[in-house]
Amino acid sequence: MAKLIFISALCLISFIFMIIKLSWIVIRPIVNIISYVSLIAAVFTITADVTRWQVGDTQPWFYSIACHMNSISPNVKNDLAEFLSDVLHPVIWAYGVLIVQIAPACVVFALIGCVLIYSGCERKKIKVYSN
Repeated sequence: MAKLIFISALCLISFIFMIIKLSWIVIRPIVNIISYVSLIAAVFTITADVTRWQVGDTQPWFYSIACHMNSISPNVKNDLAEFLSDVLHPVIWAYGVLIVQIAPACVVFALIGCVLIYSGCERKKIKVYSN
């Protein structure tokens, strides 16, 4: 089950990169929806962190994506590490995926959402030669 989730996540990432190459007339609303979902995930993760502080943790602490995955299902982190280390190049694994895993989850989701919002916004065309 976990490998199916990882394969679907990789397919989703490749689908997003394929979508970027297509016409922006159709894709812009889809990118905006994905960005809003990512920002909602950022709000959910920061809410989960803040409620943990209120329950009993003495110091503020933002949990990483790996900690959130471990709290949902302990086997997910190990299965993801096993799957991605076989699929990805070791340099991408060491400097890309592991850094993202230790970064706070709210920051990662917020950055993804902001990048997608910026890429999905409509640019103003400046008419240089108009009188």
